[in-house]
Amino acid sequence: MLAQVSLSLLLLIVSALFVRSLSNLHGLDPGFRADHVITFSIDPSLNGYTPERTTQLYRDLLTELRAAPGVTAAGLGVRRVLDNKPWRNGVTVEGHTHQDENVFTYFNMVSSGYFATLRIPLLAGRDFDERDAANPQRVCIINETFARKFFQDGIAVGRHIGMGVAPGTQTNIEIIGVVRDSKYDNLRSETPIQMFVPIRGNPGTVVYVRTGTEPVSLFGTIRSIVQHKDPDLPIFAMRTMEDQVDRNLITERMIATISSAFGTLATLLALIGLYGVMSFVVTQRTREIGIRVSLGARGTHVLGMMMREVVFVMLSGITIAIPICVALASYMRSQLYGIEPTNPFYIGAAGLFLLAIGLFAGYIPSRRALRVDPIRVLRYE
Repeated sequence: MLAQVSLSLLLLIVSALFVRSLSNLHGLDPGFRADHVITFSIDPSLNGYTPERTTQLYRDLLTELRAAPGVTAAGLGVRRVLDNKPWRNGVTVEGHTHQDENVFTYFNMVSSGYFATLRIPLLAGRDFDERDAANPQRVCIINETFARKFFQDGIAVGRHIGMGVAPGTQTNIEIIGVVRDSKYDNLRSETPIQMFVPIRGNPGTVVYVRTGTEPVSLFGTIRSIVQHKDPDLPIFAMRTMEDQVDRNLITERMIATISSAFGTLATLLALIGLYGVMSFVVTQRTREIGIRVSLGARGTHVLGMMMREVVFVMLSGITIAIPICVALASYMRSQLYGIEPTNPFYIGAAGLFLLAIGLFAGYIPSRRALRVDPIRVLRYE
């Protein structure tokens, strides 16, 4: 019985921690607005498009999407946000000496309107425009983490970056803007240094569309626009950004669901087990209870005597479980977000909840002890 109580408490604590961790991730500000955004992928190279023809397709597609009823903004990006597929490039930063380490930044190619569509604020400088599309290798935009790390004076716009880490790399890419930090490949990770360059005729691209109405209602409209440009152009993974965020948390949701299910099952089994044990104890001690009652023992005294056994079992199981939980903290810490595995509130709350459940399970059979007829018991004996 002690093992059941201890295991139940451990599972209750773990499930509470993982549910709270999932809630923390859901409440996290990713740096962009996921509401009212549709995202989908296209790959013109599958239809034999050349880079030049691909560039023209992207330009025309954005024009038609932005003009569609219910659409407020649209943009392109080579990497899908929160897709767990990072793209990193080595760079040389003007005025920064590498010393013992090379600089690798998370990378993305985006179009004008990308930041407006995801509602990523521009903190300094300007967004990409048609001028930059003509010379995409000459300008870039960085996030504020990049700016803080390499430009301590707070002035990043106008500085330069070079692609590559080899000695003598030319720093010929001008920083034209700084945007607010936003999550890149997953919500759990710290925001990395990130660099954006203008999109070219890349074969595979992700399209982002911000709507003024319910996003799902525009799925058909968007498909029609793409098919109007090319009836044979396939569309991949069309979904809302809110769905994309949920997909990024699928592992955390699965762990929280499984741990909650096991915690509930273990608690139910402990409740049934304690009820069965106490029922057996009441049966075995019927004669003793009858004698006590015949000698004048009050009902509350008899009930208290039986419930003390319940409390002893529950507190003993809880006392065993808490040190085990603390010992396992280092293994759980990497799976949690925004909460410590030894958080006293959740350990205490789980312990009190299990104690209350145990007292309820033990009270029902113990209550039967008050209905013992001492005369019948003694006559039977």
